[in-house]
Amino acid sequence: MILNYFDRLPEEVRADCLKHGISLSFFRTLLGNLFEIKYTPVACSTFSKKNLLAIAEVAEECNVGACLEMSAVAFKHSIQNKPGLRAELFYLEGGNHVFLVLGRNPPSDPSKYKEWGGEAVICDTWSGKVFPSSEIESKLKNFVRESETPEGNPRTILEPFNPEKHIPTLLK
Repeated sequence: MILNYFDRLPEEVRADCLKHGISLSFFRTLLGNLFEIKYTPVACSTFSKKNLLAIAEVAEECNVGACLEMSAVAFKHSIQNKPGLRAELFYLEGGNHVFLVLGRNPPSDPSKYKEWGGEAVICDTWSGKVFPSSEIESKLKNFVRESETPEGNPRTILEPFNPEKHIPTLLK
């Protein structure tokens, strides 16, 4: 299924991805537990709402995904089931993680999470955590890399959210 993931994306989404240097090897790497890809501003700029919905469809169809795909699926279900609810995807600039934010105060600056308002909730679909945005500093984690234990078992290396290093950035 992983190998079919990129091929199943609509042609215009694949073209946008390729234009920004995101290729089949990106998805093979991303979805093959070799998470060396960084969610950078250039890479994330290709993920328009239309592209995110297409990524969500294919990720569900193939039953694969990391934080981007899982967040895209949650985003899709949020806008389909609660159309009046503000749903937005963010990535950590200076980090490597994508998550869903629900209910952010519209006039607030997306990069200033302390101003998102009391209704804002973070849905970190990759970790399975949901918490108020006021708890971002204590609950959100940044993906660092995959490694193995001495016994050869997979291990995910995470680091705490660091406001000096990580800037929540809205996927536009």
